[in-house]
Amino acid sequence: MLKFSRNVLVGVERRSDIIFRAHGFQEDNFHTLSVEVEVKLPAFKICSIDGEFKRATYNECRMAVPKLQNAVGLCIKEKDFSARIKRVVGREGCRYFAGLLLNCCDAIQMEATYGEWRELRKKVTRDEFQKKLRGSMKNRCFAYSREN
Repeated sequence: MLKFSRNVLVGVERRSDIIFRAHGFQEDNFHTLSVEVEVKLPAFKICSIDGEFKRATYNECRMAVPKLQNAVGLCIKEKDFSARIKRVVGREGCRYFAGLLLNCCDAIQMEATYGEWRELRKKVTRDEFQKKLRGSMKNRCFAYSREN
């Protein structure tokens, strides 16, 4: 018998040539929350973020929403980005918001990287793209890590 269920949904849209927006939604037996984050290229910095707790275990959980602003200005490509989000959003606010925000930022990076391939595939060879991809994903993905 199923005792616990969690669903996470993240969508990404390109708002302009330099702005990506991700909307994340998470629902489980105890929480329902959403995050909307915008990232500006080419620096990949978070330029705006908003969130909402629609259903929470405790009323105090809603007090974590303003802590999302701690992420504004951070670069999603930094090596310690995940640890910083877990600290400034998770520990200071809510770990569920931190996890959902990380999912949103990963989705933005995937769309920025692979979405670019859709445009570039007519202009560059697969090998040229793979070389570029390895550089941007180095130490962020096991498949593109130094060991492989």
